[in-house]
Amino acid sequence: MAKKEVKEKSIEAALWESANKLRGSVESAEYKPFEKKFIQFGELHIKEIAATFHDWQQENKGYKDIPEYCYSATFKEIAKKDFSLVPSKYIEFVNRDENIDFDEKMKTLQSEITDLLKAEAASKNDLITVFKELGYEIE
Repeated sequence: MAKKEVKEKSIEAALWESANKLRGSVESAEYKPFEKKFIQFGELHIKEIAATFHDWQQENKGYKDIPEYCYSATFKEIAKKDFSLVPSKYIEFVNRDENIDFDEKMKTLQSEITDLLKAEAASKNDLITVFKELGYEIE
C-alpha cells in the first residue's frame, strides 16, 4: 500500500480550499470583495434556493412565503405594480429596530458603562499604586 504524501498548508490555504468547494473555484488573486448590491451565493445557498423554487412549483409541497427571503406574487399583484419584478416591491422586510424597548436598552447600556468606568478607575488606582511602590510616583 503506497503512503499518501501529506503536505502542510497554511490555515488560509485550507480555508480558501474549503470555500472553493462551497462557492466554486475562485483564484485568490482574482478575488475582490463584492459591492453590497452583488452577492455571490455558495453551493449551500444555491441548493436551498433551488429547493424553495422546486417546492414553489409543486402544489401542496410545503412552500410558504418567508419574510426577507421569498414571496409568491399573484398575476394581479404583479400587474398592479406595472409588471415590475423588483423584489423589494413584494418581499416583506422585517424592521428589527421596531421591537426594541429603547428605554430598557439605554438603561442596560448605562449600567454596563457605569461598571466599565468603575473598573477603569480601580485599574488606574492599582497602576498608580504599583508605580508608587516601585519609586516612580505618577501625579
